[in-house]
Amino acid sequence: MKVLERGQAMVLAAHYTPIRGRLRATTVETVAFQRPRQIDFRLVRGPVPYVVENFTLEQHDDRTRLTYTGQLGTDLWRLGERWGDIVAPKWESVVASAFDATKTEAERRHAARRHARREPESSRATTNRLLLDLRTRRWRPAAWAQFMAAATARSADQAAVHRAALAQSTALHCLFLMLGQGARLRWVATSWTLTALHLGMLEDRSHLGAANTLTLVRANLPVTGAPLGRWLGISALTTDFVDGKLARHTRTETPFGRYADPLADTAFWTWFTFTDPGRGSRTVQTAVALTWLAPILSVTATSIARGQMSRVAPRCDSCHNTAVSTG
Repeated sequence: MKVLERGQAMVLAAHYTPIRGRLRATTVETVAFQRPRQIDFRLVRGPVPYVVENFTLEQHDDRTRLTYTGQLGTDLWRLGERWGDIVAPKWESVVASAFDATKTEAERRHAARRHARREPESSRATTNRLLLDLRTRRWRPAAWAQFMAAATARSADQAAVHRAALAQSTALHCLFLMLGQGARLRWVATSWTLTALHLGMLEDRSHLGAANTLTLVRANLPVTGAPLGRWLGISALTTDFVDGKLARHTRTETPFGRYADPLADTAFWTWFTFTDPGRGSRTVQTAVALTWLAPILSVTATSIARGQMSRVAPRCDSCHNTAVSTG
């Protein structure tokens, strides 16, 4: 892009867009600034007679949402329509690339300011940074090794920061082993490891809290729930209902709980489906298990592909989502 003329709240700029092969479109656009919320582009000269674009910035909690809208028009009826079909995808590709570059630069500047103020980086921001680096390096083996090393180091640091929560989790999982009389050691060890690795998602809370404790209890019902017999499924449904209500009522909702809840559901109901041969054929059991596993696998794959965590949807009684995360 080359700025041709500059005014107080508007510039006239030339922009170059590759079309096909060596064919390149040169456009001249006015860029108007309505600080701090909107940027408007209007085509003056280019490959099509009409283009209007708007970029709108909106504050959402501690984040900024950037929304793009655009209109492209052509002349000459069918011929113009065909030309528009060629230009529009290239134009959208350039906009998408600009979004990626803007996002990367904004995150770099934010990280620099945070470092200057010595502010701790949130778990979500850390994960997004690591995922973006993984995507930038095209998911090569070396990039994966660096991603895992950085994620593990971050998790260890956060476990040290949340020592009280780590002690609570350790005591809770020792209790699970005692109640299960040592059965399913690997299950309890996996639950404890995942909890310890994601304590950073408690953010500024130093303790697990009652709601997160209930979630971990549900995740470990396959170990401790034998005495419940036929009430095992009812117990899982009850804790699933209560933990969310309790977190909202006590205002102790955390990213840890939002991600641990669907994982606990998936772990328990997958186990529950496969442990009793009377619960349908193997095909039915596999289908039920995939119903729980598919959202987790899909959202995790999407997060890795996009280089950014997919946001967990608001809690509902019939759907659960999760994403790759770093505590």
